[in-house]
Amino acid sequence: MIGKSEGLGVRRVGARAARSSERDGSVLVIVLWVLALMAMYVASLAFDMHIEARITSTWRKKLKAEYVARSGIELARMALQETGDPDVKNTLDAAVYLAKGSETAIRQSAMALAQGGGAELTRQVGEGTVQVTIRPENAKMNVNNLIHATDRALTYQEWDPLFETAGVPREKRDALVDCLLDWVDQDEMTHLSGAESDYYESLDPPYKCKNGLLDVIDELALVKGFDEVMPDTGASVYDIVSTFLTTYSDDAKLNINAVSVETLMPRTSLPSGAGRTALRARKTISPSRIWAICWAACPC
Repeated sequence: MIGKSEGLGVRRVGARAARSSERDGSVLVIVLWVLALMAMYVASLAFDMHIEARITSTWRKKLKAEYVARSGIELARMALQETGDPDVKNTLDAAVYLAKGSETAIRQSAMALAQGGGAELTRQVGEGTVQVTIRPENAKMNVNNLIHATDRALTYQEWDPLFETAGVPREKRDALVDCLLDWVDQDEMTHLSGAESDYYESLDPPYKCKNGLLDVIDELALVKGFDEVMPDTGASVYDIVSTFLTTYSDDAKLNINAVSVETLMPRTSLPSGAGRTALRARKTISPSRIWAICWAACPC
């Protein structure tokens, strides 16, 4: 009897130990699952916090950039308002006007603007720097003066240097000129590689061909081919040529006192060195001698 009791006791202890081991294993699995879920939750929370921090940082930088840009507008407005001073055009004694205030850069810019030139201003604003360039509209080419509805050859000649600057392949320039002519001419007859209303009305959204002169430069973006991105520059034809063009200047000639070298070069046969020499000379000599310097620097 004693032997049986001892064997029974051993079996009971073994069974209890097995059950206890099973419970311990289940608890361990549950603990591991809880830890895994908590780790995933913490990682997700950390990722969300990182994203939120980056969004906040981007928003803060954007806000700073916006107010720096606004300060640039006010800086330009200040320079333009200074051109109303009666002494600003006193070329015989500039010191009279310059002595009126401590903002020398603003006053020098105002003098240049009052004399028909352009101005460039740079100012530190907080943690940013604002650079402002002010140029009159006649420092750009009037786009309508470059389109001759009855003379395709002359139109091509006017636009070819601009297309060269924009990186337009030569084989595509004829089509762009034809599309320009179709955009401004008064009929619905299509040039060889051009486009009239039937093409534009097939687009989404559809619109009609202008059949008239351009009112704003942004109209160029509507002309077929001008929205095409050039592989060499990474920008569209419109994005590049529009920086040289305007519709607000009635003068067919460029204002040499304010024109940029990038705008000047496509309109002349001068080498770039001669053009840059002329533009540098604007700061030190009278405007009447600028073209003389251009011709002297030109080897032709």
